[in-house]
Amino acid sequence: MKWALKITLLVPIFLASFAGISQTTDSQLAAHYYQNNEYEKALLYYNRLYSKQANTSNYNYLFKCLVKLENYGEARKLSKRHVRIDPINQKAKVDYGYTYGLEGNEKAQSKEFKKLIKAIPPNYQVINELAAAFLEIKRNQESLDVYQEGRSVMKNTYPFNTEIADIYYRMERYDDMTDELLNLLELNPGYLKTVEGLLNKTAANEKDSPANKALKKGLIQKINQKPNSMVFSEMLIWVYMQESNWSAAFIQVKALDRRLNEDGRRVYNLAETLANNKEYAVAADAFEYVVKIGKKSQYYVESRIGGLMVRYNQLAEGGSIDSLALVDLIADFDATINLFGKTEGTSTLLRKKAHVQCFYQHKLEEGLDTFEEALSINGISPHQLAEIKLEYGDALLAAGYIWDASLVYGQVDKGFKYDYLGEMAKLKSSKVHFYTGNFDLAKAQLDILKGATTKLIANDAMLLSVIITDNSTVDTSTVPLKLYADADLLIFQNRLLEARGKLDSIKAIFPGHALEDEMLMLRYEMAMKEKEYQVGTGFLEDIKALYPTDILADKAIYLLAELYEEKLNQPTKAKELYQLIITDYQDSLFATESRKRFRRLRGDNL
Repeated sequence: MKWALKITLLVPIFLASFAGISQTTDSQLAAHYYQNNEYEKALLYYNRLYSKQANTSNYNYLFKCLVKLENYGEARKLSKRHVRIDPINQKAKVDYGYTYGLEGNEKAQSKEFKKLIKAIPPNYQVINELAAAFLEIKRNQESLDVYQEGRSVMKNTYPFNTEIADIYYRMERYDDMTDELLNLLELNPGYLKTVEGLLNKTAANEKDSPANKALKKGLIQKINQKPNSMVFSEMLIWVYMQESNWSAAFIQVKALDRRLNEDGRRVYNLAETLANNKEYAVAADAFEYVVKIGKKSQYYVESRIGGLMVRYNQLAEGGSIDSLALVDLIADFDATINLFGKTEGTSTLLRKKAHVQCFYQHKLEEGLDTFEEALSINGISPHQLAEIKLEYGDALLAAGYIWDASLVYGQVDKGFKYDYLGEMAKLKSSKVHFYTGNFDLAKAQLDILKGATTKLIANDAMLLSVIITDNSTVDTSTVPLKLYADADLLIFQNRLLEARGKLDSIKAIFPGHALEDEMLMLRYEMAMKEKEYQVGTGFLEDIKALYPTDILADKAIYLLAELYEEKLNQPTKAKELYQLIITDYQDSLFATESRKRFRRLRGDNL
């Protein structure tokens, strides 16, 4: 009897479980057939699912199957039946009228749609769902009518500006779109971020698009009509910044700064943004604007220093080097340092001045003296001190004080063993050993750095370690490697004629040597120092063509793409090369940056 009782209790559980399995199977089969465009088979299963559970999902797919099979009459009956089951389902109500249109009966469809719009209740959710249902079948006008009627029945308690603006954008009525958005901002400036978000979605912030032109025209009109309303100026600035029209943004920010008597606050913030985006020319003008306001601006000191830094960065990142511009820059460094004194705050200026003297004016002894001034300032943080020492070591190396440079690098390595600065110091120290022919010690340090936390340092260490390994085995002469190391150091010291002599010696005495691709990379570096960009591409093209599987291949392709993009104004070639890295060198250190640059050149909204 006990066993009979247990079986009796288990039977309904088993049946319920079986029903659940059957339901899951029907759902999976229905989805499978629908996705494979087998609508007649899908219809059978969705009919069964809907008869068991008349929910929104089952209704939608059953309706779609009937439409795909052009059984419009049955689809209309289904939507009418579903409205009785779910009276607030706005999509089913729209579906009912939609079937008339599918049959070609536009008059009946229009009648049903007008009836729905006329019966709109003052209910935000119903209005949104009905408008969305019309948008789904691409009936923009009816969706617009819904919102406009909704605005009326809700007595403007919620005016639907952003929703209506979105529909105007779809209908390419850009002036109307602009009016809706600007009216909303006039009503409540707090909606600025909401409006900016919508413009991002509609791409109305894309430069010179019809929507963008209408938006800028409307904003300028509003600024002239309502000069005391700041929100329109702020939005115009945002639009200019989105399209990278930095000069126009600067003009508007200056006007707003004067109107609000902000003493340069907004301009200073823009200048920092410009500097971060490497728009150095406009950034320098923006910093100069704040400097001219004078010491009454709390941003005076930062702007004076910031202006010098962007001029320095402009110099450091390429372009022709004007000796007079260098003299002016040094004079401005000195004037600013004299004005504020030699303090922790101005130590960066001393460091940059020293760098210009050493590596651009090639006044190494003067630059070394300036580095030593910076190192003698009291109160500098250990981190700042280490950064100055690393550059000081580079200057010593450039001036030929090789062992002094090694000592300075060693100090930073010892003080920052588990920090980026320590790893950089160890890499520089290993290069000193490499330059002086102590290949075993150099390799030992480089092998430690293969596990560096910074990928770039780890990659550089691995490259140099491989060069040493491949060219200093027991049965291999190290003479070519020593000549190569000499050339590398001479290039660093800007002694390019001597460096060429060393590389030519390897080619003449050891033709076809394994260092050929590394020598091509050194020749590229010399071309960059001399601003011979077209010559540089030739060396990189040779590496790409002759050594596509060697360790320098991905680096050469990336540098080549960078040259075409930034120096030679050939974006199509650059895009092809970035794509080559993405597809053929997926593990490359340059893959992530190549993907980002490729997408930007393709026109993706990043």
